[in-house]
Amino acid sequence: MYEVHDWAEVHRLFHREGMSKSRISERLGMSRNTVARLLSLDEPPRYRRKPRGSKLDPHKGSIAVMLERDPRVPARVILERLRREGYEGGITILKDYLARVRPPKTKRVYQRTSYLPGELAQCDWWQLPGSVPVGGGASRKVYGLVTTLPYSAAHAAVFSQF
Repeated sequence: MYEVHDWAEVHRLFHREGMSKSRISERLGMSRNTVARLLSLDEPPRYRRKPRGSKLDPHKGSIAVMLERDPRVPARVILERLRREGYEGGITILKDYLARVRPPKTKRVYQRTSYLPGELAQCDWWQLPGSVPVGGGASRKVYGLVTTLPYSAAHAAVFSQF
């Protein structure tokens, strides 16, 4: 296998120096087919290891079933159950996998609010129970209005008859 510097030298000689493939092969002591192959590569050659399977792979179905029953089951409990099935890996592999597949925890979001004096007021208008006699057998409903200034906690109440 040729190294990165071989790839770089072939590309330099071909593109910058304008040498032919035959001349490059003579100069560097490699076959013309190798020069052609190195020129066809857009990136330098590098070692690529085939991905190995994880010790966890045979147990992923069992983990999915456990998470389906209880999405918040601790990794330690899952590890104990997998050990009974023959899992020989460590908890770190399991925790990394659970971090990817476990549904995210939803946290409550709180918003802190603050107001300057007089910036905000809360008003409530309501009908009071009962009525007030006004004479001649007539009566009127009673309504109330309460205003609160949250900054100072001052209250004002006004009652009205309609």
